[in-house]
Parts: sequence; C-alpha cells; structure tokens
Amino acid sequence: MEFFPTFFAVLVYLLSLFGLGPKNAEPRATAPFQGSGFVDPSPSSIGEIMAFYAERYRNDPAPRRSLGNATGLTTVLIFGPALKATGELYGSLDRTTIAQARGRHLKVLATIHNAGSGRFDRGTVHAFLQNPAARTRAIEEIQKLLSTYGLDGVCLDLENVPPEDREALTAFFRDLSSRLRPRYFLVAACLPAKTGDDSKTAWMGAYDFAALGPYLDLAVLMAYDEHRPDGPPGPVASLGWVEKVVRYAVTTLPRQKIVLGLPAYGYVWGPKNGRAITHAGALSLLAQHGLRSLWDATAQVPYFRYTQAGTTYAVWYEDKRSGMAKAALARRYGLRGVAVWRLGYEDPELWKTLEFPE
Repeated sequence: MEFFPTFFAVLVYLLSLFGLGPKNAEPRATAPFQGSGFVDPSPSSIGEIMAFYAERYRNDPAPRRSLGNATGLTTVLIFGPALKATGELYGSLDRTTIAQARGRHLKVLATIHNAGSGRFDRGTVHAFLQNPAARTRAIEEIQKLLSTYGLDGVCLDLENVPPEDREALTAFFRDLSSRLRPRYFLVAACLPAKTGDDSKTAWMGAYDFAALGPYLDLAVLMAYDEHRPDGPPGPVASLGWVEKVVRYAVTTLPRQKIVLGLPAYGYVWGPKNGRAITHAGALSLLAQHGLRSLWDATAQVPYFRYTQAGTTYAVWYEDKRSGMAKAALARRYGLRGVAVWRLGYEDPELWKTLEFPE
C-alpha cells in the first residue's frame, strides 16, 4: 500500500524538474479565490494599481485619453449600469472602452451603483435591499452582464445606504459572492471611509466591514471627501485622516483585500457651496491668477486661494506628490493596492509615482 503514494510523489518531482505537473491545482472548494492577476503586496511595491472609468458626459474624451496614458495600471473599474429598486439594471457598458482596456491586458470590472439619477438614491437602495426577490434578480442580472461583456468581475458602489439595511446589505454580498466566485468572477465593493464602527451613522452605518470581508475579493476604501463641498474648505484627503481610515480598515479586513482609494480631484470653495475641480482645472486657475500653489506639509496636499470680483476662493486639490504620499501609506500597511477616482481628473505625472515609487 505504500508503493503507489511513493511512486506518485517521485513522478511529480521528476515532472516538476521539466516544468510539468500540477501547478496550484488545489480545488476551488478549499482554496480562497484571489482573483486573476493577484499580486501579494510588499512594503516596497503596490500589487494593484486600479482606476475608475466614468464619463462626465457622453463621449467625454478625458477618461479615454487618460486610460491610454496611464502606465502601471492593472485594473479598470468602468462605471456602468445603475440598480433599480426591482433589482433590474439599466444602462450599458461601452464596448470600445472594454476593448481598449483589454488591449492593455487589464482586468475589467463593471461598477454597479445606485446613482442613476445623478445622486446616490437612498430610497432606491433601501427598497432594493429589503426585497429578497429584487436581490436575487440583481444577482442574476449581474452574472449575465459579466458573461455578456466577458468581464472579470463586479464592483458594487452602493452609497447613502440607510443604517437599518446593514444586515440586508451583508446578506446581498453573501448571496452575490456565492453565485459569482465559484464562477471565478471577482466581487468588489466601494466602502465608505470609516475610522470606527457605528451601526447607526448615516452613510456609513450599513457597512459592517468585518461581516463583509469574507464575501469580498477587493475592498476599495473611498478615503476621500474628508472636507465636502457643502462644508468648510480643507483637504479632500489629508494624510493623517487617510491613515486613520486605513488603521481601522486593517483591524476588520484582510490587508491583501484592501485597496486604498486615491482622489484625483479637489474642490473650489466660495461664499456658497464648493464645486469639484480636476487637476488641470486647478492649474488653469493658478495660471489665470498668476499664482503658485502652496503646500500643506502636515496634510501633504497642495492648496491656494485667489480673489475674483472681490470674493476670495479657497482651492484644495490633489497632485502627484499628494498621491505619492498616500500610495506610500498603502505600501507601508501592506495593502493590496490603490484605486484612483477617477481617470481624466488626475495629475498625469501621478502614474509614474505609483509605478516607480521614489
């Protein structure tokens, strides 16, 4: 009875000398799915460099141009169909964008969201999550979408979820994962920037990181909007605040699943609410007013102020230096990688700092 196991072991060894034999042939049932192209991050490298693809208007050339120029990318998350309360998806994905990403050998995920009306609809996502039949329909439609377009997986960007939907949200991800992961589709989620867990907090309370972790391959931390356009001026994502977000995340989620979201935009605050601005827009304002940006050494972000028609405006934005500081944080904490929101908004030099960190 000892002959066959010994003979088989010797045979496997001999085959391995010639590069033959089984490679990581552990069955799916006993091997946690890591997703295609998994890279184990180390403190000196970033395993994934991801970016969101979204258009401000139909045929917006900025994200497409950025997708063509962004070096080091591993994954593109295409903002796609929105979710109805019934679980149906409406909207489509652009096959040209998918082909462009595939031409660069990138993984492609569809980002499904509840922002179909231009804002993250609280009522829609609540009605959806509280309807088991709608959740089942959504899972079926997502699987069909991924198969139809030949994608690698899905990223759910469900925001403004009522805190009372916490258990239903976890149940949805559990069921979605059970359907998609055995079919080798990645399951990702955009998670709010939390520095602690409070199940009753608006916008964040519905997300139970520890409960969601087993059902996710990628957990994208939206570590931005520390200062929002409807509040006082300040950094979109100061380094200290981002580190607090990361410190909490690593206590509840596996580090190899966490992807740190990097903002590529900023805000201009005037006498009323602020408005979003791209890196190019910030440079344009500097040139228009003959100014140079200032650097907040504590927050590790650039900013400036200008006066127009007697009104003073404050601008806080992001550039390659601020992005590099946050990427270094992701490396230091051993995270899976980073995800830029969004293509077309960024400092073009950002990609070099991510691919070849200083």
